[in-house]
Amino acid sequence: MVTRPVKTPLPHPPDAAISDDLSIEYPSEDGERLAETEYQYVPLTETVSAMRNRFGNRPDVYVIGNMLVYYRMNDSTVRVAPDVFVVFDAAGNHPRRSWFVWREGKAPDFVLEVASRRTHRRDLVEKRDIYRRIGVTEYWRFDPTGECFTPALAGERLVAEHISRYP
Repeated sequence: MVTRPVKTPLPHPPDAAISDDLSIEYPSEDGERLAETEYQYVPLTETVSAMRNRFGNRPDVYVIGNMLVYYRMNDSTVRVAPDVFVVFDAAGNHPRRSWFVWREGKAPDFVLEVASRRTHRRDLVEKRDIYRRIGVTEYWRFDPTGECFTPALAGERLVAEHISRYP
């Protein structure tokens, strides 16, 4: 269930004394492959396609997959690459090389991670915590093989103080 987000402030608002150093280079690639196998590739690409079909007429909704999200200003090493993400109230639905939380004014609203044997532990703990801290409101995990998670599809509404689960 992709829902309209509740407005929340950025978890790390820029300090007035710190400005965005535009000379810093933020790579748009992390050297990781798009998906480990067809089990991950198909759900990732089909979810992006379905979400784009659903929200394609909305210029304020941005949908993408496997793109780097930078969430700490002036630090090109602090990033995450969701398999699929959706942003409501985006500043335009135009191509980007990366998503910069502080420049865009918000984190993604919806994230889906497609599990693989190599990534499922990180998806369950580390990425979930990162997404919660940066302000992602809905986090879903899908296990296309049923080997990593039970149930194979699970979602959570992430908020700073409380996490509600969607089985």
